[in-house]
Amino acid sequence: ALAGQALGKLFIHNPEIQFRKKTKAQAIQALHNAIEVCEELCDLGDVQSYGISTWQGLFEEVSLADLVQTTTSSLGPNHRFRNLQLPVSLVRIEEVVKAWFKNCGPLVEAKERNMMVYAGAPLHNGALLNMINAAFIRFFNPSLTAVQVAINFVRSTRLVNAILVGTSTRDHFD
Repeated sequence: ALAGQALGKLFIHNPEIQFRKKTKAQAIQALHNAIEVCEELCDLGDVQSYGISTWQGLFEEVSLADLVQTTTSSLGPNHRFRNLQLPVSLVRIEEVVKAWFKNCGPLVEAKERNMMVYAGAPLHNGALLNMINAAFIRFFNPSLTAVQVAINFVRSTRLVNAILVGTSTRDHFD
């Protein structure tokens, strides 16, 4: 393990790119190969668990349930594919709508599999700060700022374990 400690989580980043460059079967195989490497790293004690981090449309290509089943079928029930990171925000609301109103989609599927869910881009790269106006803030909670409204919306899904916030400028937080 690195410096005597295992990395807590490892994410395979943007696997949806494979679905644009290859057939679905080839993309699933490539992801399966990556997952086998992640399992080996877990077995070596270098990583505790792993998952996928997606930005655009992976779940238009394949459901999380099918993805986990297909890529881990040879690994048995004790695989360490336990994490999902995807964008969730007032702009990227489609997965929240599926979860809240249809009880389906990757957020629900992840919870059914006891996966940790990480919501990325809650400020939608800062774009939300100019979209959330005073009327919306008053509707949501007049004592909050635009940043707090955006983050509290993601929290309100109750399907995420952690919210990842990043910025290239401090202005996003003012």
